[in-house]
Amino acid sequence: MSEAGNKRRYGFFFKEKAVRQARNYADLPFYKKSKNYLTTFFVVISVSGLFFVSIEMVPGEFPTIEVIGAIIDLILAGFVFFNRRWAIILIGVVFSVAQVTIVVVAPETMAFSVVFLLIVTRMCYTSFLVASELKRLKKEEKIADIFS
Repeated sequence: MSEAGNKRRYGFFFKEKAVRQARNYADLPFYKKSKNYLTTFFVVISVSGLFFVSIEMVPGEFPTIEVIGAIIDLILAGFVFFNRRWAIILIGVVFSVAQVTIVVVAPETMAFSVVFLLIVTRMCYTSFLVASELKRLKKEEKIADIFS
């Protein structure tokens, strides 16, 4: 099989898509940017988590861990929206640790957790590649401005 065929067939983590996205970044609509998928995912997960926690809340008890976790996810999602690479890595690591913890506590959720973990890993990886390429392009542009 040709190299192009392999990229098409196994294009899960290939850099070319991220480079193409970064080069056309200004012209892309909201839903075509990988970091927006990641941001939207964590906003939806956090808000829905807070909603479900509020439904199941026992009178007199405050779900501190769930609320703090949702607030941290929302703050990190804000930084991811602005293409901060450290936030992309951190949100991926925090989510991975949370999923592993869920599987340890409730092994029957393993398939569900693994699927979500794979989805978030791919979104984080692609978002990180795009953010890195955007930074490289911005640096090249600054260098070109200096020498012109």
